[in-house]
Amino acid sequence: MGCLIGRVVGDTIYVTAWRPARHMHQWQFAVTGDCKHVAKLVGTWHTHPYRADSANRPLKEPVLSSTDLGTFSKSRDRVTMAAWDVDSIDAAIRARDGSVRHPAVVLIR
Repeated sequence: MGCLIGRVVGDTIYVTAWRPARHMHQWQFAVTGDCKHVAKLVGTWHTHPYRADSANRPLKEPVLSSTDLGTFSKSRDRVTMAAWDVDSIDAAIRARDGSVRHPAVVLIR
């Protein structure tokens, strides 16, 4: 789990760096941690765990799960992201009115 550092300008969230979460725990289907130590925190990111089908082929999970979105909706974070691979990054944002918008556009520069 990583803590996303950045700023909010209008309706855009800029992520400029990240730091590892503290007190991180990784289980087969979940990860938890703490980002209270991070200044300019805008949100969190995590990788999706490896899962396999009955033939041991990887099952790609290219989107935030319903559990991910539920956890995010209860947080104060402005953005949450999950990644399985470079071609499967998903994000949700919290709008100014507090509503959760998913999926969110991710631009990498």
